Amino acid sequence: MMIFLSLLFIALSHIIKVFSPLPNIVLIISIYLLAKNLKNERRFHRQQIRTMKVLLHQNPPLIQTVDYSRAPLLVLDRDHLIIDASPEVQKLLKLSESSLLNRSIFSVLPLPEAELKVWESFKGEITYYSKDQETIYLNYFIHPILDRGQRTGRLITFSDVSEEKKRDEAYLQAAKYSVVRQVGAGLAHELRNPLTTIKGFMQLIGPNQFPEKLRPYHQLILDEIKTTDELIHNFLLLTNPSAPQFKTVEPEDLIRNVMQILQPSLLINGLTIQLSIVNPIVPILGDEEQLLQALLSIIQNAIDASPVESEIRITLSGQENVLELSVEDQGKGIPKNMRDRVFDPFFTTRKDGSGLGLTIAKRIILAHHGELKFMDPPQAKGTFILLRLPAHNIKECKIA
Repeated sequence: MMIFLSLLFIALSHIIKVFSPLPNIVLIISIYLLAKNLKNERRFHRQQIRTMKVLLHQNPPLIQTVDYSRAPLLVLDRDHLIIDASPEVQKLLKLSESSLLNRSIFSVLPLPEAELKVWESFKGEITYYSKDQETIYLNYFIHPILDRGQRTGRLITFSDVSEEKKRDEAYLQAAKYSVVRQVGAGLAHELRNPLTTIKGFMQLIGPNQFPEKLRPYHQLILDEIKTTDELIHNFLLLTNPSAPQFKTVEPEDLIRNVMQILQPSLLINGLTIQLSIVNPIVPILGDEEQLLQALLSIIQNAIDASPVESEIRITLSGQENVLELSVEDQGKGIPKNMRDRVFDPFFTTRKDGSGLGLTIAKRIILAHHGELKFMDPPQAKGTFILLRLPAHNIKECKIA
């Protein structure tokens, strides 16, 4: 290696003298950095080979209990650097070998640092977010690697439990809806009867028959009755949703109707909506009233979260067989660990929120065989929600 570097030094020094006025110090620094890089690579490979040899002689022999070609596993050195990654773990994490090797495990996966300081076997579960924003639930098992009692590294095996986790969450969600239906249906019906009576008498009496000091409260009472009635209506829709009446719907017309309805809210909050239409938009099959209600809830949620005089971006995009609609605001955003909970009944971060708007919206979208989820915002700020709906007879539709 030293002979090669010497020859390289001599050759490059002649080139620099002929073609460049730069001093030889530049060449010396370049060769030093090259030699340092080669030295680090050799050290890394020596550590890699040494650890793999130690793995073969563990008691019990860990490497013999794992199918390296099929098992997702990582090998760490004593400093928590990744020195080997199986093909399956690269596929699972959606990362290349070069983006894994020689990196700290903590920069790749949210493993608990406190537990890794203890040189014992232990297992746990983590949530991993891939580069394409897919949520992956992983069970992991960490085995210490000891060479004659000396701490050499760790072997981490993984198992993907995403499907099981999603099934459990679906069962839990169904159980929540079941409880809400059983308790809420009767309660909402019983509340509506006295509310209708109160509303009728308030309208019958009229403000002129109120004492003068109380007249300003007449309309306030009626407004509160209306708000309560709307809340009960939404509650009934949640507990006993009607089946969608499918017909052809033009997405662009639907969005513009929503924007027109929400125009007063936009003006009051000093907000603007930027609508972008990408690719030809094809019709969809759906219940226009239900889809309108879902979009109103989604965009109203963005309005409530937006700071004054900011912009809400709505993008409508026609894909091969899917319609995509995204809504992006510039508010505080939603942490990743809370994004799924936002769709739970009665979960809200607003003091005056009912926690039903997005729950109903998701149920409507699911009834239309679509998908509604939160994504990482492109600008790393605010909230980004994505709605997907299947297109209708895409090959037969005439695209304007």
